[in-house]
Amino acid sequence: MDPSAVGTPPAAAATQPAGEAEPSPTVDEPRPSAPAAETPALAAEPTPSPPAVPAARVVLDEEFTDNRMGWPNNPGSTAWISQPGYRLVPRQPGRFVAVSAPIPFPLGDVVLEATFRKLGGPPGGGYGLIVRDQRTSAGDGVAQGGRYYVLEVGDRGQVGIWRREEDHWVDLLSWTDSAAVHQGGEANTLQVWAIGQRLTLWVNGTQVASQVD
Repeated sequence: MDPSAVGTPPAAAATQPAGEAEPSPTVDEPRPSAPAAETPALAAEPTPSPPAVPAARVVLDEEFTDNRMGWPNNPGSTAWISQPGYRLVPRQPGRFVAVSAPIPFPLGDVVLEATFRKLGGPPGGGYGLIVRDQRTSAGDGVAQGGRYYVLEVGDRGQVGIWRREEDHWVDLLSWTDSAAVHQGGEANTLQVWAIGQRLTLWVNGTQVASQVD
């Protein structure tokens, strides 16, 4: 497995194929007293969403129409604003793209949502969202180290969950088939809930995986 990622605090991930994050990933941070849950191109049709999380506040709502938030933005590298959208392109086989979200303060329990679409490359690879980042990586789209979780969707209709331990991946849920995933170049809307020790992944409004670590 070779996940690729976009994001840190909450973030997103993308592997071998070129991709682009669709407008409007959002991050909700629940207030302390409430149970809570918590970016490669996208254009999805409306799909049902999981129930709203009560007593939450939005800390990031990004449409990628410009770069006022200060995302890594270099078309000659691995990640850039494509107006609208955010493209993630691994430049070397076997490597991934991990980009930190521009959130200047630590988060606790969160709900994170974004829409992705694969734009090119051979079959295989995936994209997803990063949570519980420990800020040991530069999060610049180039660095391959770090300590975080990534919840991913693959272009062959699969889902998976991994933990990054600096220089290697730990399987929490290896690639598993899911009927909820749109395959190939179709868009997928991912939502990740990071509540306490439980990580839950929704795809296109359907819960597809949940792990405690």
